[in-house]
Amino acid sequence: MQSNMEKLSFGELLRSDREKSADRHSRVRLSQDHFASKLTQKLGFIVTRNRVSNWETDKTPIPVDERKILMVVLTE
Repeated sequence: MQSNMEKLSFGELLRSDREKSADRHSRVRLSQDHFASKLTQKLGFIVTRNRVSNWETDKTPIPVDERKILMVVLTE
């Protein structure tokens, strides 16, 4: 029997993890805007809130090699 987490797409898992994450300094929940800003700083190219939204809703697929980067930013 599969758990609910095993049935979620990567985008749904990303959203769930982002919503559980908080900014280290302000302790405020990590919004899509803030997450996009952190990714832009980390990756060196512009990531928008809209792009994060498209990832989370599975409108835009996330390349497998970029998934680890996204999850690392969430755990910082």
